[in-house]
Amino acid sequence: MCGFIKVKDVKKTFGSIQALNGVNLEVKEGEIFGILGPNGAGKTTLVRVLSTLLTPSSGEVSVAGFSLPSEDYKLKKLIGYMPQKPSLYEDLSASKNLEFFLNLHFSNGRRGNIKNRIDRILAFVELQDRRDDTIATLSGGMKQRLSLACALVHEPKILFLDEPTSGVDPRLKHAFWDYFKKLKQEGTTIIITTHQLSDTENCDRLALMKNGKVFLVDTPCHLKDSGISRVRITRKSGVEELEIANFSEEFPKYLRESNGDILRLDITSETLEDIFLKLTQGND
Repeated sequence: MCGFIKVKDVKKTFGSIQALNGVNLEVKEGEIFGILGPNGAGKTTLVRVLSTLLTPSSGEVSVAGFSLPSEDYKLKKLIGYMPQKPSLYEDLSASKNLEFFLNLHFSNGRRGNIKNRIDRILAFVELQDRRDDTIATLSGGMKQRLSLACALVHEPKILFLDEPTSGVDPRLKHAFWDYFKKLKQEGTTIIITTHQLSDTENCDRLALMKNGKVFLVDTPCHLKDSGISRVRITRKSGVEELEIANFSEEFPKYLRESNGDILRLDITSETLEDIFLKLTQGND
């Protein structure tokens, strides 16, 4: 199988529930790849299959050249995974949780300076002043940030993030994305599921899922451009109203053919949320 991450005809069932129903997907090395879809679309199940936490019922999966599930033990050390709901040890402190996850990935000879690693990542998620507090005393947002820190602390080459900015304030969300983009520049491949439409604009490409299948893969820019733009043109001779798809290409053509007597333009475009709802609420 070619491609850094490749999924071919993958299905996953839980009893009578078909969570994945023939997923086909390829992800390039070093890209930020978003997975978007309504509740129950199969996003989290797909990420759990790719991160070796679930075994597919059928189909083929390859990640970083390793076939799953037969070679998942070779892949685990390369992966960082942040679940949708934080999976932390409530009776341990923030720093002890991070130390525990570090110990899972490195032997004593490879861990380096544990304290420095923990200090850096706690500073990044702005929890350095709560390092010695037990998880039970932290707020939901703090737990979310610490869960991200646990996924990052061992510096993985492949990062799976399930709703990473849920419950995070806008300022810290911006910092998270700056850091994700820095990781990308260093060669890290990032797979992110999200309901936050603002997050999708930071992705290189998006996969849209519905009913356990990927039905569209595109860039955020091209996807947004595929929506309908409504243009109100005021001329000396009167007002004209247009609906234009593929606005960035089609509207310049219209302007070139115009006679130049335009006095005012008012433009309203569909948002990514509008386009997402239109695509996912249509008939199967």
